[in-house]
Amino acid sequence: MKLLISTLFLMLTTSAFSSSKIILSRILFDGLIQDSNKIYSQATFFPQQDKNGLMLGLRLFSIKPNTFISKLGLKEGDIVQKINGVKISEPECIEKIKLTLQDTSKLSLEVKRQGTVTKRSYIFR
Repeated sequence: MKLLISTLFLMLTTSAFSSSKIILSRILFDGLIQDSNKIYSQATFFPQQDKNGLMLGLRLFSIKPNTFISKLGLKEGDIVQKINGVKISEPECIEKIKLTLQDTSKLSLEVKRQGTVTKRSYIFR
């Protein structure tokens, strides 16, 4: 039963588009945007700072399997530096990011993993 539920969840939340783009469920994503606690229950986020204390992004830890965050392809230790072009440089920028995500059909992330920055693109349906 758990396998069936996990498989259905996967089909509803993401499906492969190409190696660089993933299709996401708009309905599920809207629910996550409306209730931030749902996102925070899927992983632990810590501000990543440089040696001068400037915020470089959010480092991810304890990502739970079969969650929206894991389906984005994010891994332990990844640092999300930008969301839809908005640099994560201070805690207050999260509200600005939420506003940009409300009416868009796309999501882009700039992620630093093991010293290499990559861009990921997602489409909502």
